[in-house]
Amino acid sequence: MTMQTAWEAAVAAEKFARSTMEQYRAEILVPADKAYAEGRATFQHLSGAEEGWEPYTSALADALDAMILTPAPTLADVVFKLERGLADGAFDGRGDTNRKIRVVVEDVRRLGINQFAASKTEAASVTEGWPLFSNCDDDTPPEGDAA
Repeated sequence: MTMQTAWEAAVAAEKFARSTMEQYRAEILVPADKAYAEGRATFQHLSGAEEGWEPYTSALADALDAMILTPAPTLADVVFKLERGLADGAFDGRGDTNRKIRVVVEDVRRLGINQFAASKTEAASVTEGWPLFSNCDDDTPPEGDAA
């Protein structure tokens, strides 16, 4: 499975879990809360609806964690992963927060290095043959320049 395919599968699973949870909330939890507030339902009915929501929230948390732990193929995907994780408290210090942060750092490192390498290759092709840039093949400063 390619990185892109794995990422797309993880995002699809997270979106499915989120939409399923939201559907339960809209169709079961909100009406139960409203019925209780209006005196048309018992506290036991409301509690049952809230207990029924737990598997959906757990499924979303698991899917979100799996998405965060899946390598992101682009920087835009890293931003998406961070935004979703921050909005849902995935980096709040519980569970494997450090592992999730390390994966995001590795995403940025991998994608940043790839972007740097691509820009360096592009710069080399543009400046090829220019005497001023002849010693710019690596990251060392030209002779006489301070590091």
